[in-house]
Amino acid sequence: MFLTRIHLAKKKSKNVLVVLRSLAGTNSIKIMRRARTADKLVRYLFDRKVKQHVIYKELKKIRSI
Repeated sequence: MFLTRIHLAKKKSKNVLVVLRSLAGTNSIKIMRRARTADKLVRYLFDRKVKQHVIYKELKKIRSI
C-alpha cells in the first residue's frame, strides 16, 4: 500500500492588505486591512505633512492575510 499526497486547494483568505495614498499631493501612504469582497477603501485620515485631515484612497493591494 502506497501513501499518496492529496493536494487540496488552498482556502482564500478573507482579508487583504492595501496601500492608501493621500490626495493632498504629499505622497504619504497608510497601510490598512480590508475584507476581500469589500469595495475599495476611501478614508478621511490625518496627514502629518500638511497637518490636516485629508482623503486617502486605495492605491493597490499588497497581499492576502
